[in-house]
Amino acid sequence: MNKTFSGAYGIVLRIDNQTADLAKRLSNKFKNNLISLDKTPSHITLYHSNFLNLAQDTIIETLESIADIVTENIVLEQIAQYEKIFFFWYVDPACRGRKMLQKVHETSLDLKEFFSKDSEQQTDKEGLKLSGVAEEYVRTHGYQFCYELFLPHITLAVCKNTKTLQYPKKYSHTAKIISVDFVEVGEWGTIENVIFSMKT
Repeated sequence: MNKTFSGAYGIVLRIDNQTADLAKRLSNKFKNNLISLDKTPSHITLYHSNFLNLAQDTIIETLESIADIVTENIVLEQIAQYEKIFFFWYVDPACRGRKMLQKVHETSLDLKEFFSKDSEQQTDKEGLKLSGVAEEYVRTHGYQFCYELFLPHITLAVCKNTKTLQYPKKYSHTAKIISVDFVEVGEWGTIENVIFSMKT
């Protein structure tokens, strides 16, 4: 039987333990952080959305395609604020693995045909006020970071009171991708549950 999934799910890349431990240490530098990387795995989201009747066979085929493409390490560099409350550790756009990430991101968008446009999207839950192309991608894909707007990153923190917040602005580190996972998405885009995992 080909099981189907409906609800908030996504495809993410999991990183090596050394990088995950470093991300935890960086995350702990943020005061009043609403997420804990001790409780949710560090990851790079390729695509998440609300889906309707997404078939298991389709998920597995997509994970296999992505796993075949992942052949290079990536470099994490700048730490910056996004939409006032998020703090992202961004992949260096000049690193060799950046083009690979773009390819696996666009492969993950094969799942967009199962996007449930009538459901509440993650950006709605987070209260983000988007405009232009980003808003259009949320309307058509359920995710703002699509195609040319894809910004691969690890989320380090979610902080609502940021006026006096002190945090590192840069930390250069080479990371290895160890798996591509299909996950249930929790609050603030965290991983609630890993459904399928495939080693890279």
